Amino acid sequence: MTRAHRLCFAALRAGLVLAPVVVACNLYEGRTLELFPAPDAPGNPCDETSACPRERPVCAAGSCVECAVDADCGPARPACFGGICVECGSAADCGMNQGCNDVLHACAPLCTEPSACAGQPQSRCDQTLALCVQCLGDVDCVEPRNPACELGGRCVECTGDVFCPPDRPSCLPSTRSCVECIDSSGCAGRVCDPRENRCVECLVDADCDAGTCDAERHRCRLPCAGPSDCEPRRPVCDLASGLCVECDASVMCQDPRRPACSPERQCVECASDEDCTEPGKPACITARQRCGECTRDEHCPAMQRCDLSAARCAAMPAPPAPPVPGPTPGP
Repeated sequence: MTRAHRLCFAALRAGLVLAPVVVACNLYEGRTLELFPAPDAPGNPCDETSACPRERPVCAAGSCVECAVDADCGPARPACFGGICVECGSAADCGMNQGCNDVLHACAPLCTEPSACAGQPQSRCDQTLALCVQCLGDVDCVEPRNPACELGGRCVECTGDVFCPPDRPSCLPSTRSCVECIDSSGCAGRVCDPRENRCVECLVDADCDAGTCDAERHRCRLPCAGPSDCEPRRPVCDLASGLCVECDASVMCQDPRRPACSPERQCVECASDEDCTEPGKPACITARQRCGECTRDEHCPAMQRCDLSAARCAAMPAPPAPPVPGPTPGP
């Protein structure tokens, strides 16, 4: 590990980089090393924890992360680093005769000479870290799927594009894996989908020379002029918009689970209460286009009302008790 590397990681441990920003140091031939993957780019922005998904349940600095402090982590990965729960933040998190690899944030056996690492998966002694590691260089990585040695001594699929095959030519720094693209410059006239790191025809309408972008399939589609321009999944041509749609009447919706044609010209479970015939679900919850218990009090049995927040029938609250009269004042 060079002096620059040590300064970088010392700064990280000192807290100079705030979570959940992606931690980056230029370590591999000018390429960026990201210690931890960032939250998805659209990012699960948040202003309170209740807005965060289960896998990133903590709201910190406006983004959902796995943790903000060590107490947010479990026993298997007890330390919080950069918004991610890791195996160790210091040697105190590791077992006897082990230390914390402060590059990978993983526990590893202590060593002072190569023989101390013999007979285990981490069979090389990194004299700088004084820990057993999987590799000291690419030559130690003999498994074809993981031929590259990353900083910290772990074999991975790639540390640079040179390790990647022609059909997946780019090395994604955050996962050390080969992908089809990182940005659109590698897509030969198409665009790179950053969520899946693959080249697609379009992400938005502006990516199409003509027509619009089918956001679900990432394909450009030209305006239709009639049913012959549409596919079986969307057999109806809406001449006003030039788009192929599922239906223009409920009779076209043959799936019994989606028998109604919505105003958006899609087959859905319901578009009105008349579409809801299942016992106990007489109401069409139009926001979800699903049948449910109620959307108004008339859907509920006597002595119950509709709890609109849950679209469920609930017992009516008891009326307040009349005030108890006090003693009659004397003359």
